[in-house]
Amino acid sequence: MVSDTTIGSYLQRHIDRLMQEIEDAEAILFATNEGLPVVFEARFNPDIVERLAALSAMLFAVSRRASDIAKMGDMAYMEVALDMGKLFLYRINEEVFLTILTSPETNVGLVRLLARDVVEKSRQYLDNTK
Repeated sequence: MVSDTTIGSYLQRHIDRLMQEIEDAEAILFATNEGLPVVFEARFNPDIVERLAALSAMLFAVSRRASDIAKMGDMAYMEVALDMGKLFLYRINEEVFLTILTSPETNVGLVRLLARDVVEKSRQYLDNTK
């Protein structure tokens, strides 16, 4: 089994790449479904990370209930348009998700493209560490 430090280092490399390529990203984090940040980067306000992890976990749980009611399978990703930004939430597996918080003017196509690659690679990596 791979250590938590090794997993954290692996996931942090993805966050570093995303922060570099998504110039208007305010915060990017991997978090648990319990609302705990695993690794993160916040460009402007590091205090936002714990609240963002908790909010993302709540949205993750609500999407679970909605998918159970609709019987359409698990949520793959969610986008929330806010007055002052956009929130992207991607399911990695049953325990971990990726959250990206950006400005409202972000290039949504770029975020989706980059996130899809990170999600796929992270899912494979985490599956292989079990």
